[in-house]
Parts: sequence; structure tokens; C-alpha cells
Amino acid sequence: MFSRSHRKADLTAVGDELFEASRAAVSVVDAAIERIGASRHSVTLTTTPAFAAL
Repeated sequence: MFSRSHRKADLTAVGDELFEASRAAVSVVDAAIERIGASRHSVTLTTTPAFAAL
């Protein structure tokens, strides 16, 4: 996936293909997280263990 030379490493054709597929997958997940986070309303409640046991 990498082609190494004296001072650098470059992606091979296969490495570049995997990189592009990974970037696309991360973008899809990131967009889903943004949609879920934007439409999600949450309330956090806290209580003592004794009250929660009632």
C-alpha cells in the first residue's frame, strides 16, 4: 500500500483506492453523527440511589 523511497513514502494505486474508500466511509459516518446530534434533544436526570430504588 506504500511505496517507500529514501526520504518519503507514497501510496500505491491500491493504497490510494483504500484511502479514498476510507475517506468516503468516514464522511458518511460523520454526516450521520451530525444529523443525529442536531435532531436529538436530551434531558439528564440525576438522583440518589435510595430515591431511584423507590
